[in-house]
Amino acid sequence: MHDLNIDLINVNAIFITHSHTDHIKGLEVLFKNNNHIDVYMASEVAKSIGFDEYIDVDFNDDITIGGIDIKLMPTSHDAIKSFGLIFSCEDKKFTHVTDTGYLSSGNIDLMKKSSGYLIESNYDDEMIMSNTRYPFMTKKRIMSNQGHLSNKQCDMYLNDLICDSTNYILYAHLSENNNLPSIVRKYAEEIDVYTNVLPANTTEVINYVW
Repeated sequence: MHDLNIDLINVNAIFITHSHTDHIKGLEVLFKNNNHIDVYMASEVAKSIGFDEYIDVDFNDDITIGGIDIKLMPTSHDAIKSFGLIFSCEDKKFTHVTDTGYLSSGNIDLMKKSSGYLIESNYDDEMIMSNTRYPFMTKKRIMSNQGHLSNKQCDMYLNDLICDSTNYILYAHLSENNNLPSIVRKYAEEIDVYTNVLPANTTEVINYVW
């Protein structure tokens, strides 16, 4: 956030999408030093990580923060109460979804007509299969329906999601060991409707390793 010139004093809320360590290990220190921030998570997640100062949320809740309506979308991951987020304000919608092994038809319906997508493109099939440092069970977990989305899966879903109202895509949660931004970009350029809807320079490939 410092690199992006964002001051934490301007952050009003944090959503904890699930309890895996790579997503929550900085939460306690962050909150201790910035306790003006509201922390939203499911009670099951709060109990599992021993965090007390939170606002309990569930999939059917109506949440509004600063004029933005927020909907929690259940995802398929090996963590309790894992969810993605859909932000809506007036006629704009932004979808944030990572850490899911697949997207259900219900997810797709909720995500459609978004102005922007931050979507997981975690691994490349060939890279992960040829990675000798990863045990078979780890590969199986990553590639399962409760793991992560591959580049191929990500762009398959985007083919169904992208429409005239889509302005940008952020490819997120790229694996350091099983993916490359150049491969993700190649997949992006092969989306069936990509060249008809999005100029090439509107798609950012962002290498988040959380």
